Amino acid sequence: MKHFSLLLGLALAVGAGACAGPDRPPCSRGEELETVCGFRNPEDIEFVETADIIIVSNMRHDGGQKSDGPLESGGFLSALLPQSRETHLLWPDGASAPDPSLGDPRCTEAPTAASFSPHGLTSIADANGATVYVAAHAGDGGGREAIEIFKLTGTASTTELTWKACIPSPDSVMINDVAVSADGLILASNYLPDSSHRHSVKASLFRQPTGDVMTWTRETGWSHLPETQSLMANGVALSRDGATALYTETIAQRLHRRAISTADGAIHIDLDGAPDNLTWTSRDTLLVATHTRAYELFGCFFRRGACRSAWAVYEITPETLKVTKRFAHSGDTIGAVATALEVNGEVFLSSVFDDRVGIIRLQDPIRDNATARGLNRPKLPRSSTGQLTCVAPCVRR
Repeated sequence: MKHFSLLLGLALAVGAGACAGPDRPPCSRGEELETVCGFRNPEDIEFVETADIIIVSNMRHDGGQKSDGPLESGGFLSALLPQSRETHLLWPDGASAPDPSLGDPRCTEAPTAASFSPHGLTSIADANGATVYVAAHAGDGGGREAIEIFKLTGTASTTELTWKACIPSPDSVMINDVAVSADGLILASNYLPDSSHRHSVKASLFRQPTGDVMTWTRETGWSHLPETQSLMANGVALSRDGATALYTETIAQRLHRRAISTADGAIHIDLDGAPDNLTWTSRDTLLVATHTRAYELFGCFFRRGACRSAWAVYEITPETLKVTKRFAHSGDTIGAVATALEVNGEVFLSSVFDDRVGIIRLQDPIRDNATARGLNRPKLPRSSTGQLTCVAPCVRR
């Protein structure tokens, strides 16, 4: 039934182009679900603790939709300061200092602004800041499919990014998300062969895989991780020791866990909704955002204006694969949430089809106060807004 709903969503989306809703009100603070504007399709977010910033990947596939983003064309990376909510452009700003030893030695030039469309991202801290890895696509001005590598320096409002290297993806591979281990192994989701929507239709209707999960090392280059063929592999994560991979499969509505070295012992669980990105918490659990109404999500592919696709956030314990629902929302304030990122007692929310980032302030650290998946879960209470359901305690404004 869930696959039928996704297929139905695709069919309904074709007729949704003329159904764009009215513009949203301006972003505002002081709400139960706060919003910060100034973005273009902010698909993924990454907290860099050493710099005290959140890096935001702005894909900018909005076809000219109005926004107060900083560039006239092309995607970009921006910084969001968690405390002040201030934002500033990180890249492209012309900063480039090639270091081919960090990636493919044949890649020596940074992408142009018009040919840069960032998707998933991750970072590795070091003594002088952090190294940032961005899964990026060709933009309206051409370009390449690659993991672009940057060096981050400075803190807060003085943070800067300098392009250093890239790792081009193999032919017919669009990488959605990326994770990196301490020893340099890169894990990437081979999401689609190209940007055509026909792959989503085939995955839903005919269960035709669109890709898999891949690894890259400097010694061996790209490799397909055996037995990971997927219906749109999406968010990826690595365990702290780099030995275990976790990844989501959007069309199949699953989360997978398996060893990097072998498919023996691989396991998956079903989720409510189509899962997107994964982020680690300080409790060594994962947060996953899911899209809970397929027809709304796919409708946002085809229409312009505010995207009001409903979403939910779940917390997963990797060892047991216990799933706990944390938040749910109608999408009226921020839609199509792709990433939930916990930072200093708040959960930041990215959105693949919106112009804003959402923020939920927690009343206290998330506790295990909700019923695990598979047991009898009580009906969740509605908040006073009629939109945001909090299982983890939220601050009521």
